[in-house]
Amino acid sequence: MVRHFTTTEQQHPSLVFFVGKRFKTVVLRDLYTSNNITRRKAHGIANLLVDFGSDTSRCPVLLADCTPGAACTSLIGPWSACHESRRHTMSGHSSRQEDMVAFLHVNLLFPFTHVVCVFADDLGGNRACASYIDSWIRQRRGRTTTSVEARPHLLVATTQVRDADALMQLECHDDFDLVFESFYFLTLDGSAALANCLKLRRTLNHVIDDARLLRQEQHLLFAGPALADAFSHAAEAISRDATTSTDLLTSLPHPARSLDDRTVARHLQHFLSLAVEHLPAATVIELLASALLVQGYPSTTHCEIKVRREEGCGS
Repeated sequence: MVRHFTTTEQQHPSLVFFVGKRFKTVVLRDLYTSNNITRRKAHGIANLLVDFGSDTSRCPVLLADCTPGAACTSLIGPWSACHESRRHTMSGHSSRQEDMVAFLHVNLLFPFTHVVCVFADDLGGNRACASYIDSWIRQRRGRTTTSVEARPHLLVATTQVRDADALMQLECHDDFDLVFESFYFLTLDGSAALANCLKLRRTLNHVIDDARLLRQEQHLLFAGPALADAFSHAAEAISRDATTSTDLLTSLPHPARSLDDRTVARHLQHFLSLAVEHLPAATVIELLASALLVQGYPSTTHCEIKVRREEGCGS
């Protein structure tokens, strides 16, 4: 494998969110052999780590490892001093752990996630898995959505045939597209570990590439430092208002926010006085929207170069 040195400003990560228990852990060990998947205790929300097989590439993969029902504990022992930590107190939300976890998954983590991979066997079978996913969908039920809202692709992996229709019907829910961009169903062989690994790897690479291309077209494929800033802002916003959900664009720190409002207004007024004399109004509006939305951010914030699958960005 050829490893290329890449600065964090040039890297545009993909976050893959794995949900499951024992079967999930076995598969992840085979998928990400460079990582020690079990080095931290199971967490009810997520443990976050980088795939060491892609950490120096232009398209690194971040892994979020969720174990349903596990404790939602803070970092303890030697891990507590490993990284800077910020604590936010949530108010105005259900005290039930399963409700809080579902809320944080959907409204905080999923907008940053490219693919959610759920192992149905670990959740009690296909029907129980469908019920678990429905708890995510209920978090956004009745809300409106937009075509540029960041939503992950959903991949369900199962070794069971029974009650598969319960999973297939998920995509028919009216509110499914409020949470997920698309749905993939993958059948694995419970007794063939190597075959499962190869099959899941191929499928994941395909779905990750599709997710990256879609977010690139929507100007939602961001560099690592921009994502870190956006997540910090989003976590603080959700802790203040438990009815909100994360919007990636508004979570990013825009340079214009640091400017004096009167200065911005003066520049816009001068530009408009010149532009309307020579350009149609619709063209002026499109130009301003492009400048404020895209060009106002640092050039390394979002990805403008198309990702080609042959480059191995999903691997």
